[in-house]
Amino acid sequence: MRVEGLKLDNSAFLACFAALIGFLDALLLLGWHDINPSNLDWLQGDPAVYQAGWEFLRRSHWTFPPTWISHLDYHFGISAAYLDVIPLLAVPLRLFAGFLPANFQYLGAYAVLCLILQTFFGLKLLQRFTTDRVIIVIGSLFFLNAPVLINRLYGHFSLCSQWLIVAALYYYFAPAGTKRLFSYSFPFAVLLLLASGITPYLAAMVLGIAAAAVVRWFSMQEGEAFRRPAEESSPNFKRTPGALRRTPFSCAAKVLVCFASLLLVMIFAFVLFGFLTLGRPTQLGGTGYMMFSMNLLGPINPGGGALYFKQFEILPGQSFEGYNYLGMGVILLLTICVARHPYLLIRIWNRSTASIIICVGLMALLSLSAKVTIGRTTLFVIPLPQFIIHSLAVFRSSGRFFWPAHYLIALGAITGTVAAFTNQMARRVVLAAAFLIQFLDVLPVRNGVAERSAGRHASPLQAPDWSIAARKHGHLVLLPAWQCDTIRTPGGDADWSYFAWLAARNGMTLNSTHAARDSAPSSAYNCVSLPRQVRRGHFAEDTAYVLSDGVVEAAIRYDTTHYCRRVDGFNFCTYDPPHARDSQLLLGVISPLYRLGTELRSEQSIPKSLHLQNFDTTPGWGLWTVGPKASIDFRVANVPKSPLLLEIQLTNVNTGATHPVQRAYISMNGHRIGTASFRKSDANAKRIIAIPAGIIRENDMNEVRFDLPDAISPRAIGINQDNRPLALYLHRFQIVGAATPATPAVH
Repeated sequence: MRVEGLKLDNSAFLACFAALIGFLDALLLLGWHDINPSNLDWLQGDPAVYQAGWEFLRRSHWTFPPTWISHLDYHFGISAAYLDVIPLLAVPLRLFAGFLPANFQYLGAYAVLCLILQTFFGLKLLQRFTTDRVIIVIGSLFFLNAPVLINRLYGHFSLCSQWLIVAALYYYFAPAGTKRLFSYSFPFAVLLLLASGITPYLAAMVLGIAAAAVVRWFSMQEGEAFRRPAEESSPNFKRTPGALRRTPFSCAAKVLVCFASLLLVMIFAFVLFGFLTLGRPTQLGGTGYMMFSMNLLGPINPGGGALYFKQFEILPGQSFEGYNYLGMGVILLLTICVARHPYLLIRIWNRSTASIIICVGLMALLSLSAKVTIGRTTLFVIPLPQFIIHSLAVFRSSGRFFWPAHYLIALGAITGTVAAFTNQMARRVVLAAAFLIQFLDVLPVRNGVAERSAGRHASPLQAPDWSIAARKHGHLVLLPAWQCDTIRTPGGDADWSYFAWLAARNGMTLNSTHAARDSAPSSAYNCVSLPRQVRRGHFAEDTAYVLSDGVVEAAIRYDTTHYCRRVDGFNFCTYDPPHARDSQLLLGVISPLYRLGTELRSEQSIPKSLHLQNFDTTPGWGLWTVGPKASIDFRVANVPKSPLLLEIQLTNVNTGATHPVQRAYISMNGHRIGTASFRKSDANAKRIIAIPAGIIRENDMNEVRFDLPDAISPRAIGINQDNRPLALYLHRFQIVGAATPATPAVH
């Protein structure tokens, strides 16, 4: 088949076409500012964390594994693989670290490469099933515009490597009956090596497809092995000199050896790239299993803004990691194919496809986790032994394991269209119309990615104190460390990367790490021992400290060698004995006494006596809580012995048709004092909660904490494109006595 003089199966032509389409799509989604390797000002959130890992790695001494960073999570060290630096790229780039500019990022370029490879292998895969060049080109666009892929461009760049799944399907459907097992399985070994250098999730998916391919090869050889004895009994049969007789047993033995070899390739790559660390604390376990799973409604749950399907109400943790929407175009194609030719459902099961259907089916079941849910209802929880739960928690975001099924279903919809329509023009028109619908259906997700990519973010560390301290100190300590308390760590979740960049670029160590998993020795030191030392005023001479209000308030009560002051809004302590006594001035800055009756009103500046954690403090009609937990801290003198009252008033709550309620569990200094539920109709809702006598501590820091299990992003419930998990829109906050009049805020 020719395309204006070029063969469609010419890999060079396919590569050029894929490069053009993939690059143009990347420009639409990310813009050149994100792709430009010398531009860092778009990095925020997860991409900024990945960049921090690269900043440390490029300046680290070579050791084994080559991803090991001794200066991060100090004194213990951590593999950069746990910061999603994409080791397959980061390790080779280290060889050229001395020649690369100081401002260098490869995340944008890698996203472009992923889109190109996604298109390329989509083209190659469809060539296995049709020679119609129009069908192949249009069909490849379904893979490029897959919702599960576009959704990952919000910042999870290693997980944009879904081309590995499409490539594995392409090699799976290669002719197996006439191939030797080695030549048939070798591409899977290469894919496993690549995937294991990117992320274990995709490596596990590729291994599953590879296992299905090996079983497919065996099923193809098995029939021949059973037919061969009958042929050999024929008087006209002549054995080829040197040929070995193929038996079912020999084929099965080859299959077992092949699968074991593929597994060893994956383990070897995990060790090489630092996902498994020999002789060091291996950080495999994680929290969130059964939370970050797929809902049974996942394949038809669009996440808001789709053409037809509305957002279903699901559990909060499933809205992103469990996002597996097929898209309206794919769903329509499946419906049309089944309606026209129901027998297609039977034809898809045959010797060639059985193993891959079983494989992706098992992975789809794995994506549901041991806790199976539909909507907000838990159908059942499989009672598994603890050691199995711990093993499954290695892949805590189980919702991702639906991706192979997602792509196999999309492939079935496209090839089903070819089978369902005998007229070539009808096939093309139906497929083109379905892709247009698919594109429009996923457009809100694409717009959200483009909007996020257009953002610009400046470092909050602007004062010269930071660079001066970096020259005089070899270590930087953040307390609480991010891995110990993501709420109270200095700067919260958003600013950790800026401290990491400061430390990495100045050769400093950093105790705080933003990894999904941490080791037990590191947690014991950074979360218990080190904070206890600093709270008692024990500072190290060669160390600079950035401390939360609670930690610095305790530390400066002692005579120390460090001078603590406010720098760019952070409590910064550096070795400076002559000025150490001036640290006491900080106490009045960070924690002036709260007077009972003082009001916090969202349209006014926040009283200095109140310290808000995990609130969007932009003045307005309200202050949004951001995340599943938020708190307001204060100090008070002359606490009455009688009970007090906590008054809160909301302007709004983050609810919608599919998410109608927000619950808040309210505690004071760890004591539960109330539970409240808010609905959309509760706008301007006011709650008065009694605080029992004796709970508030005098002249010490007190905490009003809001636990918000229903926090969810407005994007997930179809309100707008805001991706932050929001819950309550606080308008007014006040603590009063039984008859205390309101006091104007002191600013």
